[in-house]
Amino acid sequence: MKYRRRFFDLKTPHVPLIAVLICVLGLYGCAPKIAPFSETAYLQAVELKVISLQLIEQADRPYDEFRDEITALRFELRKALEFAKGRP
Repeated sequence: MKYRRRFFDLKTPHVPLIAVLICVLGLYGCAPKIAPFSETAYLQAVELKVISLQLIEQADRPYDEFRDEITALRFELRKALEFAKGRP
């Protein structure tokens, strides 16, 4: 009777390699995929939201009255965006 090599025989070289690959992929899948909490980013977001809502409430008045405030808000939004891009 001939001995038939089984696919999942631990003596074959590919089975330990597959097991290691599964473990590595499993550990990689458990890693967080978002940046850690940043209090600075949270405070910036809340402050910009409040300023934005305040300007929206006054949207029934002409744009020219709020041109400076809108320009300042856009500048702050760009700063917050650059800060967020730099986070891991």
